[in-house]
Amino acid sequence: MRKLQSVYVGNLNRLGPVISAEDAIDELDVPTYCPFYDNELNQSQQVRYVESARVETSNTIDNIQTLSEVQENNNQRLSSSTT
Repeated sequence: MRKLQSVYVGNLNRLGPVISAEDAIDELDVPTYCPFYDNELNQSQQVRYVESARVETSNTIDNIQTLSEVQENNNQRLSSSTT
């Protein structure tokens, strides 16, 4: 179970910077005019990862909580069976 917990923590460590970066990008002003070509810039579609990262983060937190509950239940069962 510790390896699984380690995987979950690794997922959170991986997803945190993705969410932070996308939030920071959202704060930036996007240029709409190119002075070099004296023309309007096309607004390209950016691939967004923040929503899927947030969903995965939420699912991972739920999984960690479930794993913690299972560990606690198993510990209680083990301690009651040895007494």
